[in-house]
Amino acid sequence: MAVLTTMAGIPLYSSIQEALTWGATKGLKGYHIHVYKGQNGYMGGVTHYSSINNIKKPLQPLAKKSTPPQQRVTTTPVVNTRPSQTQTPRPTGGGRSGGGGGY
Repeated sequence: MAVLTTMAGIPLYSSIQEALTWGATKGLKGYHIHVYKGQNGYMGGVTHYSSINNIKKPLQPLAKKSTPPQQRVTTTPVVNTRPSQTQTPRPTGGGRSGGGGGY
């Protein structure tokens, strides 16, 4: 197999059949094209994204993260310090009553 180069660890082949064969071993279908140094190169998998994300990679252990210490939260009651504003009730029914009015 003639490998032109690798991209993100994925081989780029000089023939479609080589790309399809490699892809089949990784559970991929189809191929896509990259141009490398002016020459068409073929990579297994329908898209580059599928090539990178669908191949089985060995799992790396995750780095153990340290958890920050728990912070104690205290609350203080809020007291309204504004003087109360009371409103004088307004009369209802509006203005003069009785008819006529005038002169």
